[in-house]
Amino acid sequence: MASTNPYIQVTSAQYAIAAKFIFNGTSLLGIPTNIKVSYQVQNSSYPASIKLYDITNKTTIVEKTGLTSTAETIVDLGALSNLPASQAVFELQMKTTSSYIWVRASSLTMEF
Repeated sequence: MASTNPYIQVTSAQYAIAAKFIFNGTSLLGIPTNIKVSYQVQNSSYPASIKLYDITNKTTIVEKTGLTSTAETIVDLGALSNLPASQAVFELQMKTTSSYIWVRASSLTMEF
């Protein structure tokens, strides 16, 4: 049976893949101004990190560390870099500072 949870949960002290999507490139879409993620951590004593990684070109697009909200919170991941001009596969990756504590993401928005 499929999960009915409205989020993706990762329990790992190493970056783990939470989702993948196709980015059609800045030449077609233009340059995004920011990327926001709705996230929550299980325990604020174990901060989480969220990264958007371009697996096609093996580059980090943006990374946010030190996330500690135990309530669902929208966060801007920060300044974007390494945006490809052509199509690429992006991964949303997440981790916490403990392999026993989870971090959840329920949405991602790319704004132009």
